[in-house]
Formats: sequence, C-alpha cells, structure tokens
Amino acid sequence: MMVIRLEYLRSKLFAYLEAIRPYTLFHPGTLALAAGAVASGGHLSLERGALLWLTPTVGWIAGLATSDYADRALDRLEKPHRPIPSGRIGEREAFWWMIMTILTGLILALLLSWITLLIALVVLVLGIGYARFFKARGVWGHLDRGVLAALTVAFGSFAATERLPLVIVPLLIVFFLHDTFTNLLGAIRDIEGDHAAGYRTLPVQVGLPWALTVACNLLLGWGFVLIVTVRTMTWTWLAIVLALFAFMLAASAFAVAAWSSSHQQSERLGEVSLRRRLALRAHKLLVVERLLLSSAFLATSVPVGISLLIAISTVSLTLLAQQFLRDRYEFASADNWVERTDGPFGAEEERHGPTGAHPRTAGSQGA
Repeated sequence: MMVIRLEYLRSKLFAYLEAIRPYTLFHPGTLALAAGAVASGGHLSLERGALLWLTPTVGWIAGLATSDYADRALDRLEKPHRPIPSGRIGEREAFWWMIMTILTGLILALLLSWITLLIALVVLVLGIGYARFFKARGVWGHLDRGVLAALTVAFGSFAATERLPLVIVPLLIVFFLHDTFTNLLGAIRDIEGDHAAGYRTLPVQVGLPWALTVACNLLLGWGFVLIVTVRTMTWTWLAIVLALFAFMLAASAFAVAAWSSSHQQSERLGEVSLRRRLALRAHKLLVVERLLLSSAFLATSVPVGISLLIAISTVSLTLLAQQFLRDRYEFASADNWVERTDGPFGAEEERHGPTGAHPRTAGSQGA
C-alpha cells in the first residue's frame, strides 16, 4: 500500500510540474524585474526585487491554470496525455488549483502596493478573458497577450517606484509587439486543434501565409523600436549583445515557423507531423529569446555580473526543462499517460464527458 501511495504521489507531483511549464516560468518575473530596475535606475533592494519577481511568476502559473481549465475540452481532442484530460489532475482539483494560484498572486501583489494590486486585477480579468473569450476570436487573442506583457512592464515599474517614468515607454511598446508576435507564432503550432475546437485564431482565420506576414511585421516592429531604444538610452555592452542575440533568435524562430508552413498537409487531429515539430522548435527558440530580451533591458540598469548571472541561470534552467519536459508535454501518446482515477485515494469525482466543453466541440469528444 505504501508503494502504491508513493507512486500516486510521484505521479501527482509530476503532473503539477508539467502543468506549471517550468520552461516558460522565468519570463514574467524576469520581465517585471527588468522593468523595475529600469524605472528605479537599478536601485532595488534584494527583498523587494525578489517579491517583484515572484508575484508575476505566481500570476503566470495562475494564468496557465486558468487556460488549462478552460481548454480541457480542446485538450481531450488533441492532447489527451496532458494532466487534466489524462485524469492525473481531476477537473475539480484543477478548478481549486486555479483559484488558489489566483488568490496567492493577488495577495503578493497587495504586499507590494495597492496600485500593483489593481494592475494584477486587470491582468486577472484579461487572463480569464483570453482563456474564455479572446483566444477564440482571432487577432484579439494575440493582442490580449501583448497587452498582458505591457501590463507586466507597468507592474514592475509601479512595484519599484510607484510611478511610470518616461524611460519605461520603450519597454511597453517593445514587449507589447513582442508578446503579440510570440503568441501568434505559437498559435501556428496548434492550428489543427484550434480549428477543430472552434478557436478562431489568426492562423485559423486567414491561413498560415497571411498569419506569417502579420508575424513578420510584428517582428520588424519591435526590432525597430529596440534599435531606437538602444540609440536613445545608455546601454552597456552586455545589454547590446543580449538584445542582438534575442532578435537573431526571434528571426530564426520566424524562419523555422515559415519553413514549417511549407510542410502543411492534411493532418489527423493530434498527429505529430513534421510541420508541428518544426513549429514547436520555433517556439522553443522564442522561450529562450524572450529571456535574453528581458535580460538586455535588465543589463542597462543592473551591474554586468548580476545581469549575466540572471541571464545564464534563467536560460540554463529553461533549456534543461525543455530538454526533459517540452516534447513529452506537447506530443506524448495518451496511452503512456492516462492513469486510473480510482486509485488508493478514492474514485475521482469527475468524468471526462462534454461538461464544460467548448460549444463547438461538445459533440466531438469521440473524434
């Protein structure tokens, strides 16, 4: 019995590790920390800096939990190996995990200031709006993610200085365009499942060639603003190097995504095609690239040694997590992951029926 319980606990903990996506976990905190450092001219205490990093990180986990809960019907169609559709995290359990992470994030935001709490509430509304409404409505979903990135910048600035100085404006523009771009490129990977579920993302609405055209313009847009920022601000050599590498990786990710569109063909839902593997490879580059971009802004206000340590640490941990978790989370076979829900802790109270499904997928659960 003890062996069974330990195995159950191991499986449960691993399911939550998958759910928090550790390969994406360092983006929001690093971005907020960079914004706070720029706004304050690098005058941040260790305690406030740590809280400033932790709060949006918990908020990011809450956003993932919200998306997972809202997308559980879609995941049953395309990715049944994931924690909720596989039964490793029950639907009611997932609901309370979402509530707990949301409340924790709001409490942490309140510890910083009432203004950061208000920003966190706006982020919460837009995050839920993305999962429940905007994601299914084309360009609005991608713009929503760009606004969330800009709000993260504003959060970092207010957390550090209780104001939004003029020096923060370039970060707001760069990361609005940047995260709109990365979200759009990410949607290319899931075009089949989004189409089947009725999620009208831009690639679903206009097709891959036009979606890539829009993505290219967004890439050039934030690259241009970045160049202007480098010329108008005092940038260290490390900041320039990191920004250059970030743009090169983003351009490479775009090139891989464009190449993947040339392999578009009739694919079965959930099929691990060459196009989907190439699109995932593009997104893997973006996950690293955005850490370098945030670190570049951080390096404009924080000593080179500290900036370099943060960049190396976050990128190394991200690469490690991608190596061991990313492919199996995106493409693992459901047969390898679905586990019994009537284990040693009693029967699971939920069953994977159409309850809570997207209205356009409720009749397709057996597809």
